[in-house]
Amino acid sequence: MGSAFCSLIPLFDYYQQPHPIAWSSEFSNQGALYVEIGFGLGEVLIKSALENPDCNYIGLEQNWERIYKTLKVITEYNQETVLENIRILRMDARLAFIRLFREKSIKHIYSLFPCPWPKKSHTKNRLFTNEFLKLLNSRLVDSGELKVVTDYYPYVEWMKEQWTDTGFHVYIEEVSPRFNTKFEKKWRGEGQEVFYEIQFTKRDHVNISEPKDVVLKSYTLKQFNPDLLKLPASITEEMIFSDKKEKVTVVFKEKVFDPLKQLCIIETLVAEQNLTQPFRIVLKKRKEDWCLCKADNQVFLPTPGIMKTLQIVADLAKGKSSNK
Repeated sequence: MGSAFCSLIPLFDYYQQPHPIAWSSEFSNQGALYVEIGFGLGEVLIKSALENPDCNYIGLEQNWERIYKTLKVITEYNQETVLENIRILRMDARLAFIRLFREKSIKHIYSLFPCPWPKKSHTKNRLFTNEFLKLLNSRLVDSGELKVVTDYYPYVEWMKEQWTDTGFHVYIEEVSPRFNTKFEKKWRGEGQEVFYEIQFTKRDHVNISEPKDVVLKSYTLKQFNPDLLKLPASITEEMIFSDKKEKVTVVFKEKVFDPLKQLCIIETLVAEQNLTQPFRIVLKKRKEDWCLCKADNQVFLPTPGIMKTLQIVADLAKGKSSNK
């Protein structure tokens, strides 16, 4: 019976790093960078890393159970050999590519059997939109490649509508089972022996720069009365992201005031672009005034939406109105 223990070393803590990540410093070699979107149980990710020890592999997955099972397999391999060329990110793929990877830094991106969202009302959830393909193009090196494999031909037809003006040369072919993943086995068990591989080769570069982390400021209030601080259920305001107007929504979850410590804590939920983050703000009494700033001991990405949230709460604490 296998051990329940798994090493967490491959699980990358992107919160504690400056963004975008200097991936070359995270691996023991300077090999080419490969990224798998939705690695499932890690079958292909681990096999590729074992067969190509001079290359570096990053796997993106959001399901904790799949991540845990993959970490267990990596741990078992590390008892026999050193498998140091894998990092795992629990993160939305859109957010990962826009914030964690520099332009022209990845040699190959692949996604095996992404969710096709077959219902017409669900197509808005599909990942490989025109906008996302342009983002992947910007992160690939010149002549870099993206490979998407699907069992669902209508997904191929939909993708044909997405790759216009994305800077890729695209080639589609029918392929036989070859990856031995959980989903491929499932479709084979149901009698499917033909799958569809879409190969994107970068031809022209699409320039999408990496957003920089913002510097979060603190605010000084000469006076503060927690009883007078009335927080709305939510506030939505517009900000400029990469020369485009985007909405930032701040949901106010809770306000707690400790009269003995003269400390007020405000719990919020900040939604911007493809990211939603819990964010905690503290107002603390000093000798002559109050300080409003981010609370300690929390993890978040320092984004424009977080910066805006601090400003909104500071305005409310000063008695200023904010747009609803």
